[in-house]
Amino acid sequence: MRAARSSETEFNRHLGHRIRAERVQNGASLEEVAKWLLISPQQAQKYEKGISRIHPAKLLKLAVRFGCSVDTFFLGLPGAEKIGGDCPFLLRECRAHIARWGLEHQDPRARLSARRILSGEGKTE
Repeated sequence: MRAARSSETEFNRHLGHRIRAERVQNGASLEEVAKWLLISPQQAQKYEKGISRIHPAKLLKLAVRFGCSVDTFFLGLPGAEKIGGDCPFLLRECRAHIARWGLEHQDPRARLSARRILSGEGKTE
């Protein structure tokens, strides 16, 4: 059980590091990110530090706002390059959420954003 918890902590830290890197690269403040996600700046900071796990819907919002693929947040994470059964649970959950989100919206821009995110056509490093 302890190994699983350690693995989860490292996973959250990795996501937090990538979120912060994208935020800084895009010139956004922590307060702006909090406003976009409808959370407090303290919660946004907990996501960036890996203290709290971010929900896939919030990762999606950040990817759309930053104009990147959701996969950007998983770069460098062991197993994240595999979209099949070996990838982390959150990555699979995130992709499923994006697919549902894209199908549920009538706005062509939302559908296009979902297609771009799913296909990985966002900016890359």
